[in-house]
Amino acid sequence: ITAAAHVVGAHVVYISTDYVFDGTKTSPYVEADVPNPTSVYGESKLAGERALGATDAIVRIAWVSGYHGANMVKTILRLRNEPQLRFVNDQIGNPTFADDAAAMIVRLAVEKRPGIWHITNQGVASWFEFAREVLLAAGQDANKVLPIATSELQPPRPAKRPANSVLHNGALLAAGIKPLADYREALQRLERRLVEDLRNEAQFAHCGDATAVRDGNACALLPAMLQRVETEVGEPSDVAIRSVDAEDAAHG
Repeated sequence: ITAAAHVVGAHVVYISTDYVFDGTKTSPYVEADVPNPTSVYGESKLAGERALGATDAIVRIAWVSGYHGANMVKTILRLRNEPQLRFVNDQIGNPTFADDAAAMIVRLAVEKRPGIWHITNQGVASWFEFAREVLLAAGQDANKVLPIATSELQPPRPAKRPANSVLHNGALLAAGIKPLADYREALQRLERRLVEDLRNEAQFAHCGDATAVRDGNACALLPAMLQRVETEVGEPSDVAIRSVDAEDAAHG
């Protein structure tokens, strides 16, 4: 793809990840830090980075959530009525939201800016702290979230996750570009949309019983809604409403 783009003079923007780093650094990773991936995923993304030319752009993002597809925020909201949730407190990063990141990526592409760019929302949190923020933004009890260590996860995770995924947005600052907003601001915006969807789920829950006759127009939309969920999540539509293990959710 890169070779073909260069033939026609197209600017390549490659989406990479915090997983190109090993997570052992005690301060945020800057664009110039030497990558050292510890997983096959990280190795494959780094190989992609090294396939690019000097005029192309590498955009590293991390801890992404958004309106479409399965992600951490949706999982936590689905589990909001559970009596207790457990999330790891020894992995930290920048929770980042797809719409904010996409807008910045488009800008870099349109302006044909080369080099390595770290694009994340501002603010640092552990998965434990992020889960609390999600519940707080939804008006739920954040005290039900308990911290655990990665070593306590059962079964142990097959791929090592970076303990430190914090990416400093130094290239943006050097270019005079304002970084993305604090993640809490983006989280509240996303949750307003997702909570409205949850209300719609409750509205459609009675479809098929006697009250469905009264709300026939709403229930007629249910098949299309389920089809949209299947398309976005890539699994049968019941994944949108069933509970999943919180520890698995904490690791994507």
